[in-house]
Amino acid sequence: MKNLALVGGTGFIGQSISKKVHSNILVVSRKTEGQISKNPIILFDNFCHDYSHNQDYIFYLVNQVLPRSSTNNLDLDMMFNYEKKVLSNIIRSMSEKKTFVFFSSGGAVYGRSTGSPFKENSLLQPISMYGKLKKMLESHCEDECKKHNINLFIIRPSNPYGRLQRSMHQGVITKFIRSIMANKDLTIYGDGKGSKDYIHVDDMIDILFRVLKNNQSGTFNIGSGYVYSLIDIITIIEKSVRKKSKIVFQESFEGDVKEFSLNIDRIKPFCQNINLSLEHNIYKLIQS
Repeated sequence: MKNLALVGGTGFIGQSISKKVHSNILVVSRKTEGQISKNPIILFDNFCHDYSHNQDYIFYLVNQVLPRSSTNNLDLDMMFNYEKKVLSNIIRSMSEKKTFVFFSSGGAVYGRSTGSPFKENSLLQPISMYGKLKKMLESHCEDECKKHNINLFIIRPSNPYGRLQRSMHQGVITKFIRSIMANKDLTIYGDGKGSKDYIHVDDMIDILFRVLKNNQSGTFNIGSGYVYSLIDIITIIEKSVRKKSKIVFQESFEGDVKEFSLNIDRIKPFCQNINLSLEHNIYKLIQS
């Protein structure tokens, strides 16, 4: 890979890509103060004017809202109009036939859709503000990239997890590992029985770059192909660290997709020699 820019690259996925990928990487952020990156950080206001036309790949990793915080009292139109303008400025400033990669959601955009495991062409019926916004932005990216002759990849990852995930609002696997090892109670919203797909961020990155190298643009689910409940995850972690935990159950939050699985047929050719097992990756994460 040649020149790569990560817009919103100071977060968990952006830092994980920077750590794993050996490339000419620019990290683009709204601010530089207090941000952590091993690569140069460029202010967004300067990026479109001075840098974006030289990029072979631009990854858009920005999230205005998080799934758990995206209740329906937020102004969807206001958020969409703001982010639509940002995306348009980036795409229009790119050189023709370069590649734009939009990170969407592998659960929230499907929402109440039926027919799980969901295929990329499954009906999108998001129930959260987060999912609704991602759906609208996917459509906008398709229009803009088609208009300006830019290759577009829409990535719908399942639930990525990994060592650099430090948010208190995302990353149930890493939060559970830290809590169990510190002998702290675990909080589960709902009954913990709903099953979802989880993928280690390093595996997601490996698959993503293989997909990009194949150069067939489009929409791709990237997941493990396996589903686990929160109770399953806790059992796996307890077995790995040889500790038991106390679980505190609380009411589930509005907009949560209780369970989902992804059809990963499109990426299966790119998963060779990658161990997607949750048990394997949790053990590896604990040892790291």
